[in-house]
Amino acid sequence: MDIRKVTVIGAGIMGSGIAQVIAAAGINVVIEDAYSEALDKSEKTIVDSLSRLVKSGKISASDSENIRSRVGFSSDLGEAVSDSDIIIEAVPEIPDLKRKIFADVEKVAKPDSVLATNTSNIRISEIAKDLKNPERLVGMHFFNPPVIMKLVEVIKGEHTNDEAFETIYNLVKKIGKTPIKVLKDTAGFVVNRISAPESLFFCMLLQTGVDSPEAVDTFAKSQALPMGPYELMDYVGIDTVVHSLEYYSKTLSGDYGKCTYYGKMIKENKLGLKTGEGFYKWENKKAIIPKTEPSEKVELMDILSLEVNEAVKLIEDGVATPEDI
Repeated sequence: MDIRKVTVIGAGIMGSGIAQVIAAAGINVVIEDAYSEALDKSEKTIVDSLSRLVKSGKISASDSENIRSRVGFSSDLGEAVSDSDIIIEAVPEIPDLKRKIFADVEKVAKPDSVLATNTSNIRISEIAKDLKNPERLVGMHFFNPPVIMKLVEVIKGEHTNDEAFETIYNLVKKIGKTPIKVLKDTAGFVVNRISAPESLFFCMLLQTGVDSPEAVDTFAKSQALPMGPYELMDYVGIDTVVHSLEYYSKTLSGDYGKCTYYGKMIKENKLGLKTGEGFYKWENKKAIIPKTEPSEKVELMDILSLEVNEAVKLIEDGVATPEDI
């Protein structure tokens, strides 16, 4: 497929980042959102991101101007998608919301356009179940922040046809990312499925009073990890973590429903970076982590054993190849 225009639905952090990456690859892109304030914030996010790249010497001022010129903004869904070759949904992890968006998109999109969802956990077939043509919906899971993170999961739903799947796979390569093929539609796909037990594990550490977030994160960084688990959850959003655990409790195991600590944080509006406070207070997009000694109650093998167990399950179930995992 000759891709001349892409539409990204959702002007949040992920949608803005995805649009910037696509524009940087020389493709025209439009960000659609029903809220004009969200579009204004998205534009500022992209301008600020490009400015940082220029200051760091990664792109030139001319490159920045060209990338920005390829990004458009619209609050009119029909106008945004009617002539798009690929339409990427990047809204919160709420199945009903995603289904409604694709139902609306299907009414105004070209019949040969490829639809993609940036869901991080929800089965593609579940999102596609009300579509008249579910075969053209593909999972296209970017990681946060999309401008920096290289990996993209390309997920095949139960009805996804090979042409749509390969179109998205090739697009991922064209925009300079590293795609892996998720061949079986399962909750969490590969990366989040492997890390899912960790989210529960770190919740239970707090829920049972084993140790503090700062002690565990200090330990993680002492093991050469760029972020500890609690800082990472703050960065991603506590609400996102909770939505994921709730979904896993329904689709994978009821054990994921045992975590209540994160839910209390949502009630207190402590969602992390997006609200300025989660496990930590955030200033200038950086977590203020109290200095403390590394935890002696957590070992690296605790985490690795959880990851290896889940990875083996994925290989046994044919979700992805050992090489991709």
